[in-house]
Amino acid sequence: MLILHSHITRPRGARLFRHLLPLLTLLIVASGLVLAARPASAQIQTYRDEFSATAYDGTNGSMDWSPEAWQEESESDGTGNGFVRVVSSSYCASGNCLRLEGDNPSKDYAARRTLDLTGGTAATLSYNYRRQNYWSCRTRVQVRSSDAASWTTLATYGSNGGDPGQQSASHDISSYIASTTQIRFISTDYCDTGEYFYADNVQVEGSGVFPVELTAFEAVADGEDVELAWKTASETNNAGFEVQQQTGGGWQVLGFVEGRGTTVEAQRYAFRAEALAPGRHVFRLRQIDYDGTFEIHPEVEVVVDLQTRLAREPAYPNPFNPEARFRFAVRTARPVDVGLYDVLGRRVQDLYRGTPEPDQMQTVRIDGHGLPSGVYVVRLASAHGVASQTVTLLR
Repeated sequence: MLILHSHITRPRGARLFRHLLPLLTLLIVASGLVLAARPASAQIQTYRDEFSATAYDGTNGSMDWSPEAWQEESESDGTGNGFVRVVSSSYCASGNCLRLEGDNPSKDYAARRTLDLTGGTAATLSYNYRRQNYWSCRTRVQVRSSDAASWTTLATYGSNGGDPGQQSASHDISSYIASTTQIRFISTDYCDTGEYFYADNVQVEGSGVFPVELTAFEAVADGEDVELAWKTASETNNAGFEVQQQTGGGWQVLGFVEGRGTTVEAQRYAFRAEALAPGRHVFRLRQIDYDGTFEIHPEVEVVVDLQTRLAREPAYPNPFNPEARFRFAVRTARPVDVGLYDVLGRRVQDLYRGTPEPDQMQTVRIDGHGLPSGVYVVRLASAHGVASQTVTLLR
């Protein structure tokens, strides 16, 4: 059994001080002194829009979705024109992204995002961007606070006639912290049809004192499962916690645990992730308020040990063309040989030869190029035993 804690866990002295605080308060008040309230700890609150979960073709005049609430706007034409979209393109940093297109020199199109940075003391806006066919168009990145009538331009891109490739940028927006801080991407200045600006991984990270104070988050391996447990010191408008697990492509949502709303009492929460593969696993919490505001908390890591001497996952896809993959793991370091055999028992391909790390899943690729269609056998042999599976190559 292995227990790993995130760095947010407080030192023992801090926890002892919390237990002694009521007694200290009583003694100080009795002596006629005034004791100031204990300040909440500094935390990080993150808004991040990857646009991967939303399709928007720009024809209905609204880009609102929760919690990633963007709004389309035009200074000289109605929305719903299709010039602001969420698209899947090689110009995106990954997956889908936000795209602004020009129309003609008299029309400006924009996408606006409203954020609640209440309680923050510092904030940074960062994003990836890329331009396509930019000859005369310019795109401005802007910000304003709730009490400002005009926008402040943080950066202007375009009018260089080329594609510099995927770029990244960040801006300090601490001066614009408010309950309704707004950021905007706007294409303007002689933008024509076919001139595109792409924005991806738009993130605003604020630091300060925020409504939910997480005091501990830990992960404990229990066989093939992991028990996650966390505690809060106080909560304000807490709808709950989204439990996420890191995957090769980002973060997967495992479940949701309801919060306690608003409370000054310490709270405990738990979630069980079941039937995990052996190896390293990383988890995090995404705390969500009733208004959709969310905060990403620090990660915890845990190692799940192999429960048997040899573990193997089936090849996928099966049937396959031209490639398939499967994974295996061993409990102790021993030489492993994996081969591909035809129905006559002839070895037609070496798939793996070596001594893998214990308790770590290994991925093996089956390459069907140069092989005729038919049934084959994947055979894995080691001191831990022998395992085999039939696979079918279809052309």
